[in-house]
Amino acid sequence: MEEDNRKSSEKSSLRYFAGYLKPFRRHFIAAVLFSGTGALLNLVPAQVIRYILNEAIPNRNIRFCAYAAGILAATFLVRSLMLRFRTKLVTRMAQGIAANLRRDVFFHMQRLSLSFFDNARVGKLLSRVTNDSVFIQQFFTSGSHILVATALTFAG
Repeated sequence: MEEDNRKSSEKSSLRYFAGYLKPFRRHFIAAVLFSGTGALLNLVPAQVIRYILNEAIPNRNIRFCAYAAGILAATFLVRSLMLRFRTKLVTRMAQGIAANLRRDVFFHMQRLSLSFFDNARVGKLLSRVTNDSVFIQQFFTSGSHILVATALTFAG
């Protein structure tokens, strides 16, 4: 019974926060695509180096070693650019979500009765509002796309 209530509560929490993500869904999709592509690009250097060690060096194929250096440099450059764009997108998205959440919490607190504030610790409320919004912002900045990148890297 308690587990069903907890699962129901988790689903409603996810739906609630999905509502905050909805205005930024393009940012989120682009960030996930950048993360996925970056994860796939992380696999390229290992394959190029494997080929150099197993094929190019034993066969004394110096030309491929030169091409491989170019491939590795291009891979690192593209991956760095994708990381930069993803970071910009995710930061903008996380700041927007945190601002919307803070606004909604502010308006909700405006509707609370004065007796609520007489009985509540104002410092604790302020700390919760500030810290929780920072936590949510950090989650969307650093944690939301890691799942995709990790899964693709593991699969690769």
